[in-house]
Amino acid sequence: TSVFADLPSRRCTATSLMDRQRGIWWCNLEAGDGNALWGFNMRAGKPLHETPDGTIGFNRNFALLRDGSILFNGENSLATYDAATKQVSVLQASLGDSPGMRCSTGETQGGHVYGITHKTHQLFSFSAATTEVTALGPNWLNGSYTAVCELSPDERFVYYLPGSHGGAFRDGTPVVQYEIATGQRKVLAFLAETLERECGYVPGGTYGMKISADGGTLYVNFNGHAADSIRPQSMRPNGFGLCAFAAIRIPEAERTSSSN
Repeated sequence: TSVFADLPSRRCTATSLMDRQRGIWWCNLEAGDGNALWGFNMRAGKPLHETPDGTIGFNRNFALLRDGSILFNGENSLATYDAATKQVSVLQASLGDSPGMRCSTGETQGGHVYGITHKTHQLFSFSAATTEVTALGPNWLNGSYTAVCELSPDERFVYYLPGSHGGAFRDGTPVVQYEIATGQRKVLAFLAETLERECGYVPGGTYGMKISADGGTLYVNFNGHAADSIRPQSMRPNGFGLCAFAAIRIPEAERTSSSN
């Protein structure tokens, strides 16, 4: 291994995404005088852009738009970094009582970003053309903390696993499919009981998920804990302490839009 590049001095990050089309890695810079958006050109091996400290508000998520621009949480509303002009624009787009997006998809061909808000746990869509936000209702029951969501390759569905911070097993660790055309939410599987019985593992939640190119498999890294029968005394049954990786097959019948 080798050090490819360094963040700016005395900065760190917990939030990033990769623009594979353009070879640009984006991250939130922490530990300064406020959060900043930083872009690094992986092909050229040099920084592309850094916004002033304090540009970003809630710093746990931002979304890639189709033209390479970035949608992020400003101090009191959403904001964008324009890839063409390298300018930041504060939008009149509010997520209500939420401090901002906690997870989001990239922009669809139809010009929308889908995501889930922090604290209020609401599904939403954002129109890149009009910069308007549309509330789509709770993501699960009355709302549940969700740190990651994935758009299907055909852009019909958004997938997510509510209960990211260790609590998913209390609801059975559901795998939720949101159908964009109809607004229907469907639980494809409850994983907790089966994984505890078959594997001795209690899946507590996830902060990382990807979908396969054919849309047929969700790859999920879980936090969790061991089943009571094998759990060491030092491990609390709180959804943390033991990580696992799962490949979740989505039957083709479940990937056919009910609106067709």
